[in-house]
Amino acid sequence: MPIYKLTTEFQKYKESDLQTFAFTVRSKLDGNIYFPTTKPTLSELTIMIDEYTEALIKARNRGILEKTVKLQKKRQLINGLRRLSKNLTIQSNNQKTILLTTGFKLYDSSVRVKHAPQTPEILKVQDGYLSGEATLTCKFIPHIDMYECRYSFNSFGEDSVWQTHILSTKRKITIKGMVSGTKIWIQVRSINSSGCSNWSDPAFFQVR
Repeated sequence: MPIYKLTTEFQKYKESDLQTFAFTVRSKLDGNIYFPTTKPTLSELTIMIDEYTEALIKARNRGILEKTVKLQKKRQLINGLRRLSKNLTIQSNNQKTILLTTGFKLYDSSVRVKHAPQTPEILKVQDGYLSGEATLTCKFIPHIDMYECRYSFNSFGEDSVWQTHILSTKRKITIKGMVSGTKIWIQVRSINSSGCSNWSDPAFFQVR
């Protein structure tokens, strides 16, 4: 069975072409029934596009500072598009027809298929930088695209109600916006183009 995924290579786009491409993606996803929610959200993508567009205009025939800001906004937009591309690939459940509605290009079908990813291990959970945050560090897993974290406020078990999942390309993930003293159970799994690993053994933590 072929594995379908969206491209994450946008560095070669010329400045105006990147802007046009980002506008196209946003237009295709606006009201798209297959992707009612995305990460980053369409509102966040719009802000990145608007900031990049403004930086492009200001950098024309201006100094080094304006051109530096333009490059920063370009990198932010490219990183946002990469995260969005990976999020849509996961949500599509390997359905080519659904991926083609996103405005992104598909990877060439000759891309080498990876093996199913290994299950990661949570090495430690500690307080985040701010009150109400918890930062977990999991074991490095090779040949994966990202890690996915989920957490529950009630006792761990079959009846656990899992909160919003967090996707990250890094093995250190921060959960934010919790009340001090909250007790949580956390799990993480790894994801690549062949699918998802099993969820890790749970870790318990009380938020500072």
